[in-house]
Amino acid sequence: MKITEENIRYTISLWRLRNNETNLRRVPMEAEDRLRKQILLGDYKNVHLKSFPPIDTNMAPMAKDPLTHYTYVVVGFITAWSRAVIGAGVTPDVSFDLSDALLFTLSQCKTVDEVHQLCNVAAVMFAKAVFEAKQKQLSYQVVQIQNYITANIYRKITISDIAAYVELSPNYLCSLFSREMQISLHNYIQREKVTVSCNLLRHTKRPISDIATYMGFQTQSNFAAVFRKWMNMTPSEYRQEQYWDVF
Repeated sequence: MKITEENIRYTISLWRLRNNETNLRRVPMEAEDRLRKQILLGDYKNVHLKSFPPIDTNMAPMAKDPLTHYTYVVVGFITAWSRAVIGAGVTPDVSFDLSDALLFTLSQCKTVDEVHQLCNVAAVMFAKAVFEAKQKQLSYQVVQIQNYITANIYRKITISDIAAYVELSPNYLCSLFSREMQISLHNYIQREKVTVSCNLLRHTKRPISDIATYMGFQTQSNFAAVFRKWMNMTPSEYRQEQYWDVF
């Protein structure tokens, strides 16, 4: 099929005719704005989406198949929310990582109910991200440190490397981070690496020795010791208990 501007304009004319015949009324912007404001305020406890059928009477079809139609709707919501929360204090890395995970999960939804559930979870999680960002109110330097750790999570991360990146002395850097985050920088790095390791153990079949290397640990035994410190079990025990093949 050749896609041209003329084709799109023809489709618009057909849609306008259909909408006129069915007396279509668009979803009130007030409803969308209300949800968006809840997300940007971090009011995650009160976020709740209406079921799709009532909304459907206010929407033109974006695909012949209902599942595809609603998937497009949710893609639009996730894209808009991921950009909006950055302006509310959520770091781009946090927002876009969440967006990527949600979109990947959305691609696996098999029913309209699953798509609706995913949409509701997305709204809540973006609102929680805003809530957590407002609670922290971190300094620019600490946000830089977090971004550096996220960007280099698959490498060996040293305090001296971070200090050079943010142009602070190592001692002041550690003191500032501990004061604002209520956790030492060393432990924060370990915790973040273990969190990523959990995802690899849960969703891939990569050997544990490879995961240890990916995460910047010198030996598998060192990786196992750090992992046990945070998860109270070995990597192999965690995989046996939590494995879920999605890749």
